[in-house]
Amino acid sequence: MGFLKQVWTLTAKNLLIAVRRHPLPTSIRTFILPVAFMIFLTYSRFLFAQPNVFGIGPPRPIRSLEDGMAAATNGRDKVIFIDNGLNGGDIDRVIDAVSAPIIAAGRNVTRLPDGTDLAKICRTSFRGITKCYGAVEFASSPSEGPYGRWNYSLRFDGALGSIVNMQRGDNDHQIYALPLQRAVDSAIASVNTTIDHSKLPKTVMEYPYTTITEEERKKLLRTKFQRTIITALGIAFLLAMVGVVYHLSGFMATERDIGMSQLIEAMMPNEKRWQPQIARLLSYHLSFTIMYAPGWFVMGVVLSFGLFTATSAEITILYHILLGLSLTSWSYMGGAFFKRAQLSGITITIITLVLGIIAQAFGSKTGSGGMVMVLSALFAPCNYVWFMMYIARFEEHEIPANLNQNAPDLWKTKGTWFFVFLFIQIFAYAAIGVFVERWLHGTQSKGRTTVKENMGTGLAQHTVELSEFTKEYPAKFMRRMFRRSKGTTVMAVNGLSLSASKGEIMVLLGANGSGKSTTLDAIAGMNPVTSGTITVNGTGGIGICPQKNVLWPELTARDHIRIFSNLKSTGASPTKEENAELIRSVDLDRKIDAKSHTLSGGQKRKLQLGMMLTGGSAVCCVDEVSSGLDPLSRRKIWDILLAERGARTIILTTHFLDEADLLADRIAILSKGTLRAEGSSVELKNKLGGGYRVHLHTTSVDREVPAIDGITAVKQFDQITYKAATSSQAALIVKTLESHGIEDYELSGPTIEDVFLQLADEIRHESETIAGAAPPATAATGASDVRLVGDRNEPVLATPSSDNQSLDLMQGRPIGLVRQGWVMFRKRLTLIRRNFLPPLAVFFIPIICASLVTRLVKDQKTPTCSPVTAKDAKFETISNQYVYDLIVGPSSKFVGTSAAAFFGKLFQGLPEASLIANYITDDNLHIMPTYSDFNKYIDVNHQNVTPGGFWLGNADSAPTITYQASHYLYSAIFAQNILGSLMSNITVTTQFRDFESPWQPGTGNSLQLVVYFGLVCAAVPAFFSLYPTLERLRHVRGLEYSNGVRPAPLWFAYLIFDWVVFLVSLLIVTVIFAALSKVWYHIPYLFVVLLFYSLASIQMAYIVSLYARGQLASFAIAAGSQAIFFLLYLIAFMSVNTFLPVDKVDKAALVVHYTISLVTPMGSLVRALFVSMNLFQTTCVGFELSPNPGSMNMYGAPILYLAVQSVVFFLYLLWHDSDSVVSRIRGSRQKLPESDEVELDDRADKLSRVDTGNSDGLRVRHLTKSFKKFTAVENLSFAVERGEVFALLGPNGAGKSTTISLIRGDIRPSKNGGNIYVDDILISKHRAKARLHLGVCPQFDAIDQLTVAEHLRFYARVRGVPDIEHNVAAITTAVGLDAFSHRMAAKLSGGNKRKLSLGIALMGNPSVLLLDEPSSGMDAAAKRVMWRTLANVSAGRAILLTTHSMEEAGALASRAGIMAKRMLALGTTDHLRRAHGDAYHVHLVTTTAPHTSPREMAELRDWVVNEFPGASIEEKTYHGQLRFSVPTASLTSDAASGVTDEIEGGGEPVGKKAASGIGALIMALEERKAELGLEYYSVSPTTLDQVFLAIVTKNNVEEENYAAPKRGLGIWEKIPWGKKKAVEGSPVK
Repeated sequence: MGFLKQVWTLTAKNLLIAVRRHPLPTSIRTFILPVAFMIFLTYSRFLFAQPNVFGIGPPRPIRSLEDGMAAATNGRDKVIFIDNGLNGGDIDRVIDAVSAPIIAAGRNVTRLPDGTDLAKICRTSFRGITKCYGAVEFASSPSEGPYGRWNYSLRFDGALGSIVNMQRGDNDHQIYALPLQRAVDSAIASVNTTIDHSKLPKTVMEYPYTTITEEERKKLLRTKFQRTIITALGIAFLLAMVGVVYHLSGFMATERDIGMSQLIEAMMPNEKRWQPQIARLLSYHLSFTIMYAPGWFVMGVVLSFGLFTATSAEITILYHILLGLSLTSWSYMGGAFFKRAQLSGITITIITLVLGIIAQAFGSKTGSGGMVMVLSALFAPCNYVWFMMYIARFEEHEIPANLNQNAPDLWKTKGTWFFVFLFIQIFAYAAIGVFVERWLHGTQSKGRTTVKENMGTGLAQHTVELSEFTKEYPAKFMRRMFRRSKGTTVMAVNGLSLSASKGEIMVLLGANGSGKSTTLDAIAGMNPVTSGTITVNGTGGIGICPQKNVLWPELTARDHIRIFSNLKSTGASPTKEENAELIRSVDLDRKIDAKSHTLSGGQKRKLQLGMMLTGGSAVCCVDEVSSGLDPLSRRKIWDILLAERGARTIILTTHFLDEADLLADRIAILSKGTLRAEGSSVELKNKLGGGYRVHLHTTSVDREVPAIDGITAVKQFDQITYKAATSSQAALIVKTLESHGIEDYELSGPTIEDVFLQLADEIRHESETIAGAAPPATAATGASDVRLVGDRNEPVLATPSSDNQSLDLMQGRPIGLVRQGWVMFRKRLTLIRRNFLPPLAVFFIPIICASLVTRLVKDQKTPTCSPVTAKDAKFETISNQYVYDLIVGPSSKFVGTSAAAFFGKLFQGLPEASLIANYITDDNLHIMPTYSDFNKYIDVNHQNVTPGGFWLGNADSAPTITYQASHYLYSAIFAQNILGSLMSNITVTTQFRDFESPWQPGTGNSLQLVVYFGLVCAAVPAFFSLYPTLERLRHVRGLEYSNGVRPAPLWFAYLIFDWVVFLVSLLIVTVIFAALSKVWYHIPYLFVVLLFYSLASIQMAYIVSLYARGQLASFAIAAGSQAIFFLLYLIAFMSVNTFLPVDKVDKAALVVHYTISLVTPMGSLVRALFVSMNLFQTTCVGFELSPNPGSMNMYGAPILYLAVQSVVFFLYLLWHDSDSVVSRIRGSRQKLPESDEVELDDRADKLSRVDTGNSDGLRVRHLTKSFKKFTAVENLSFAVERGEVFALLGPNGAGKSTTISLIRGDIRPSKNGGNIYVDDILISKHRAKARLHLGVCPQFDAIDQLTVAEHLRFYARVRGVPDIEHNVAAITTAVGLDAFSHRMAAKLSGGNKRKLSLGIALMGNPSVLLLDEPSSGMDAAAKRVMWRTLANVSAGRAILLTTHSMEEAGALASRAGIMAKRMLALGTTDHLRRAHGDAYHVHLVTTTAPHTSPREMAELRDWVVNEFPGASIEEKTYHGQLRFSVPTASLTSDAASGVTDEIEGGGEPVGKKAASGIGALIMALEERKAELGLEYYSVSPTTLDQVFLAIVTKNNVEEENYAAPKRGLGIWEKIPWGKKKAVEGSPVK
């Protein structure tokens, strides 16, 4: 049941993320979109078919010409008559007779002498539509012309007759062809004097028919569609099913990418370690099946009833459900190959579609079916495409599919196999996925086992045991195979034996590469063991808190705790109240319903700890729990961990030594994969810390200094130092001195830092690198088995060694804009060696494209402006109707008429008359006796009658014509022609042809060239966005600006560099165009357009790079947006030419051009390409080519638009990156918020000094910055002297980063928001000048694609350093990067990158340094090396340091300011310690820890209270450890006056005055050590961390993101489901 509960928990989690948190997107992607797409495909045969209604229409009178023109659409109101010069005869009279009623009706008539201008008057659109109703061109009459009979042609729009509806009487035949033809025929009859006009019918009936019925048409569409599925469309149906592939594989890879998959598996308590992976697999499968199965079912139903109507619905429905399950397993298998989420979904989807395409391409042929069987068994996509073909072949033959038979006319494979293969794939894919995931990402190993109880008995119970644990990382396969220097195996941990007891916190300390994280991951089960064994008590599952937060962004704190509680609980799941209590214990009760992505960094760590603590885990592994957190959040985290000690074993890694000192019951120090020391903090200090030091100034002692047995005394100048290895010896020294009346001494105790520095080989190596030699090694008492690096009495950076020389650097100088531009250009030249692919792509892609696409127009010439007639255009006449099957009547009027005689009369005088005997039989003519028989014959034989028939009429019925309406217009014209000739006994030959087409020869090829070349020109400039995006995301550009680079030379240099590459390519393209084809219209102008297009498009790519989140996104947006604009232009242009009236096309096309070109360079390029090849007659002025290629409607507008856009885009780049006028105005509108007077704790830091201090390198005066209604910095003032390190401290959200940005000049203060002076230069007015004196070491390393030396040379040039190599060499040596000067900076370690950042900050010898988190991300050893470097270069500079590490601030800074928007405290670090924490802090460890009984702890607490009445004991006493602080004033009455004097600016150091007090404290502890059961104790003064906490607590500063949410009054907040109730103060549920 526990396994099933885990499966359902993970399934519910997936559904919660996908369905509950994203209901609409999930509904769209899982059901709405695929079902809609399947419906679209199923019924697309109707969408792509013309909206015809087939059948037989009812008889209707032929309209009069007036009625026909009245019913005409699209403004067709003009009739054209062409007499071909035949004037003054019958043709004139006929034209006049037809024209009279047209003119009377207010319509237009135009008469032409020939057809030359017909195309100009009746100009045709792309759809074949004109403004003309029709045209009549007379060739002859009996008395005129060459033929000796009436011969005329009808001309109509080419679009007419394509759509018919038999239920309506407004078909094109009935509105256009028949009315005009009957009017002409009637006029011809009227001018003939040899016939009896009274016998001519006044009314002629007509009705259309089609060869098939409407039902037959629909059936034909369906059967044709089945054929399309077989040949081409089967793959399209796969698109409807492929959604689960993209969704699931991406979902899986995302969880693996963030580490959630590994975390879940490692924390689940299953004894059978295969179960967590199977539970995840089943949860993925089950949840995505629940989401997608309804869609699969509905899609099967849609296909059954919409397409495969003959086949049983059960077959298609069942198949689609099985296919969905198979694709789900396929997705899991595919997702198992990916560790990163970015490309997983798209890659698996592409593979799926490619397999489908392969099946479509090679599976439609007949054969044995062997390939079909094999690929269908292997790949579900192939299976689906071929199954669709299989069913479609049955449906094409209108028979139901029989799964036990082969499909007709297809490969020999039975349908049952498709089902069998899918069923096997459901399980086979999943099994393969499990294997692949375990092989590629699995962490299981035989060396690690979990048990359900502790190892050992009594107090010696161990929850974790490592025995000879070894972990090796072999070189990667590709490196071993293809690198010249074969990779070697890395030994991360070597033979480590270690154990952790129940109820203790063990801290693993070590530098990066020491093996501590590897060891922790192996204990947690997230890293396999190479050799040795690890045994872990797995009760409640292993609790894991990884270094980087692993959370679901969409889920709340409550959701996370519930999910992991259910996963880790082997019995009944915890109740809601229990989960709520756990959330409360990690201080998240006010954020219980907040989604994790809204939490601050500290809150996310708390949530991660809460997830770790669920299930009652006996062992918890915590990796860098407080990295990146401010002291306020760190303290809360510590409280959570300390509260859990005793009940659990917590194994912790950290880079903060003070954190290790505070939390650890035991500390294990690792170095280079081996254990160097192990013990409690106090034990290590006593044995390895170098002991206590008692310093006595001989000048203040007027008597003999006593010698103490067993104690070493060292004389140095005017000072004697006693060295005590243990606290007992220290107590002896203090007691002896005071017994001799000596009280003016100072005492310093050992620190964990002393221990670490002596044991970490890594820091000795770094020290040798910088200093040239390591300090001497000595042995420490009680640690003979440990090799020590040195015996240091003070922290590494207490005082720089005497052999360190001050850094001699050349001063930087201002350089001009031109020189800056040249420096930036040189940088790009350097970069091209490392990243040459984008420039190569930009250069060659257009050239290759031009070489290929120009072949399309190789033999073309510039199109003319005259309409053309297609080469294959011909008149439709009686003689070119090759199939005849006529019906005529009544038989009384065709007595004795044979088919041959009838057709002989029709073809009389035509060349084809001689062929009648060979092709015409009596079966081609059907004579009906009655009108009823005539109609019945059509009803029965409509599919055969071609092209129509006619009824001559009798007493009971009017003359009638019938015609095939689906044969466009001529079938009706034919029937009317024959009927008219027979009725009037006048031989008339009527031809038909469409109006001239607007398509010039080669238009299609030219349009292809535009499409291909246009898309290439859309994509190529996107390459120019790649480097600027990378430069911005890596903060390189910000650092360049801080070093004095101006935006104008930077962007200008980049533009020139990129433009040269693109322009040369486009020049070659133009040469290729001109050399290979003569189609071009003034091609030099086209090159000018390409020149300006390259300028504008490059800058547009730059603009995209300002906002894109990554290089891929930048490229996609830059290329995609231009491609979209390109397609939008084409669509808009074609739509205008297609759908608008022809007289409005030219004007509307220009509106499209000018509008789209206004926002994108692509519009101007497309217009220029159109003009260059006269596409769609864009180059024409009337019917002639434009004589002025530079006019606005030709090349002029594109050139002007692109030139203006180039300028506008460049100005935008400058505005974005500059201190713009707009930002000044915006800042000036901000009002200075009212604030309290800043209270300074040190009289040396009065505001007058800020105002007038000439010795200050940096002055910040009344600084205020607001962002709309949020005030980030409020009335902040401080100053930093030259030669001083000032630490600016504060919690997250305090405004430190804003302050740094203000000092850098990246943003401006609000109106009246104070001033910032760098070397007395006001930065708001002289930013560039001030930046010359400013060196910036940013929080995030701004590393470019350069080597270390290239970085330094570049910034030396930017700074205007006269002797570049001197500064580069000096700084490289100073920061310890000599060995890495030619290494790519990106490949440096984290510590060396920070050194490079420091070196960049020092270039130009700035007088003010800004150090923003200078040691962030560095291990404890690397930090101290960095501190040493900073101490060596700090002389003569004003250094502003921001850091979250109070340890770092204490080591580096002499003064500090603590801020939270405003300054809370300011003074020297010693003063802040005295003013806000003048006390000694004592740490006691009992001999029975961590299993000390509550009674023992109570007795110890009582003793402290009684012995030290003023002591402040920590509220919680943690399992054998007690911490308390004793105010200095309570130890000695003399101390009070000392403190007061110091605050007032005088007096002696507190260490001397309080000496007797600390002596009494140490002696009291030493005397009662055995009685109290103390194993170890330590005494230390107040740390800066404790000062920080005291100040922020006093000012009621909360952790970031705990402020109460603002309540809105909008409508959305009033809706119950619109906004959740505020969580602050709400009861936990």
